[in-house]
Amino acid sequence: MFRYIIICLFLFCGFQAIAQEQDTLFVIKKGLNLDLKYYVKAGETLPMLANRFYVPGETLEKMNLSNPNRKLQQGDLLFIPILKSNFSSIRPPLVSDEYRELFYKVAEKDDI
Repeated sequence: MFRYIIICLFLFCGFQAIAQEQDTLFVIKKGLNLDLKYYVKAGETLPMLANRFYVPGETLEKMNLSNPNRKLQQGDLLFIPILKSNFSSIRPPLVSDEYRELFYKVAEKDDI
């Protein structure tokens, strides 16, 4: 019985150690706009989050920080606007006129 308890305890601790933290985002509606509700994690900065969510830093600062000199703390709640700029643009595939095949003959002096 003791061996069974030790094995269960070991498995439980092992799974807890390898479990990854999930990044859960909630969308809320503020008037006509949609915003992401995001809690700041340790070590995150405003420019880091602006790059991550493709939002201008000034927009994040204006929406969330009443005092611009205040640093973000772990657990702070930020509202991140969902804008057209949040999404990367998808380019259509190339048409056959826009590309051509490229061949290169490997010479003896080439080092591969």
